[in-house]
Order: sequence, then structure tokens, then C-alpha cells
Amino acid sequence: MLPHEGQGFGAFYRLSKDIDPDLIRITGYGVDETPPGTTGGENSDSRTLQTDCGILLWEEEDGPSDIYFEYMVDTAGAASGSPVIWEGTSVSLGIHEAGGCLEGPIPAGNKGTSFENDILEVALQNYSGPNRIYVDGGCPGIVELGTVLRPFRTVAVAAGFVPAGGTLSIVNGVYSEAVTLDTPMTIATPVGPVIIGE
Repeated sequence: MLPHEGQGFGAFYRLSKDIDPDLIRITGYGVDETPPGTTGGENSDSRTLQTDCGILLWEEEDGPSDIYFEYMVDTAGAASGSPVIWEGTSVSLGIHEAGGCLEGPIPAGNKGTSFENDILEVALQNYSGPNRIYVDGGCPGIVELGTVLRPFRTVAVAAGFVPAGGTLSIVNGVYSEAVTLDTPMTIATPVGPVIIGE
């Protein structure tokens, strides 16, 4: 979700490459033709927001730039680009790219690209520009590197990594800590209000 969209809707997805959940959810606006409708096969549910939850089967790695998920989730064609969501949370693990109805015990082409994909990870990190350090006190990951997928949890620690003239990007929330900034930087709050202080 783009920062201005997060502000407009008051919601956003946290991004992570460190979570391995049992259940995931795909929510999108796919083309629905089951049961068949009257207009070109599409029915009244087609291109409306539909969601389904299912089992994350595995994560496949065919190299650093070809890492994807396979899952048992009933998805509709044209839902590509939807987030692969850790069920019951607002954490996305990747991007849905291919789907269809379930056929037997194995999904028919239900897969998504993992945020562990190197090319996708670099694109996400550089989307808002260079020299940006990220903070998210609610991030579920274990590793803290200040990146969009592995943000720091505290503003004070993150501020120490921002280069002069860089940007400190803070996810909305309350950060109960004392912070001293001694490097010139821009502070961005792309997805809602931020309160800092003891």
C-alpha cells in the first residue's frame, strides 16, 4: 500500500520476511465465473472484494530472486497483486501472483512471490528513496536492521543509523522513549500519527 493510501484508509500492512505462519489469507478483486453468470461467464461476485483463508503449504526457493509460496487458498483470476496475509494479523509476507480454484489436495497454481525475493526486497526498500531507516514498534520479526522488511523497534536506536540528510520513517504508534537527534534528518510518518516521549 502506498503511504498516501495508508493515510487515506487509516490502515496498512506491515511487511515481513521472517514469519512462517500456518494459515494465510488472500483478499482481492478477482474474476469469478463459478457459478457461471450471464455476462461473459462472470457472476455477480466477480470483481468484488473476496477473501479466503487456507494453509500455507511451503516456500520454494529456486535462487535468491525466485522465492515464492504455494498455498491452499481458493483465489480468483485477476486477483494478482493482492497481499499474502498472515491470517488474523495485518502482516503481509508477499504478493499473490497466480491463482484459480482448488482442485484436489494440491492448489492449481495458487502461489505468490515472497518478500525474500531479492529483486522485490530491493524494490521495496528503495521505493521511497535512498538513505531511509525504518521504525515499527509493532513489527513481528526478530531481526532488526532498519529496513522496510526488518525495521528497528525503537526510534532512539533507528535515529543513530540515519545518515546526515537521510530520512527516519516511523510507523504510527506510541513510542515511550526519550530520543535525542544530533544528525540533520527528515522524519516521515507515512501511515498515521506518531507519539514519541516518556
